[in-house]
Amino acid sequence: MKTVLCFVYVKMGHSIPPMLRSTYIFNVYRKAAQKYVPQPYPGRVIYFKSALNLSDSLLSWENLVNGGLQVYDISGDHSDIKKGPYVDAWAPILKKELDEAQRHLFRPNHHNRSRLLTHDQKPHRVVAFPTTEKNFGST
Repeated sequence: MKTVLCFVYVKMGHSIPPMLRSTYIFNVYRKAAQKYVPQPYPGRVIYFKSALNLSDSLLSWENLVNGGLQVYDISGDHSDIKKGPYVDAWAPILKKELDEAQRHLFRPNHHNRSRLLTHDQKPHRVVAFPTTEKNFGST
């Protein structure tokens, strides 16, 4: 019903009332997502994958990334990895990867691509840190 009301307001040239704006924006995003066609990315991608994420999204990434895909399996779920002890565990890995990317960016004659994957290779998986009480405290 809210979607129909949004449609009517738009067709009549009226502003969408505040109580319907979330519905309207959600529908705009949904339509955009349905039309979106991902394009291959030529660079390297670092993927922090939650150990509790059982989806096969990695397969989609493999088909889109041409410059190498580094996967870090990390403990916790999608929400947990943004919290203190989890951030403390993966942030140093991200910093190391960013530092390395900066070194390559500012040394254009240095082409150390030996650790990058080509499109037809499997991604390199690293279990970044196992879930232990020592690393994450009690839950």
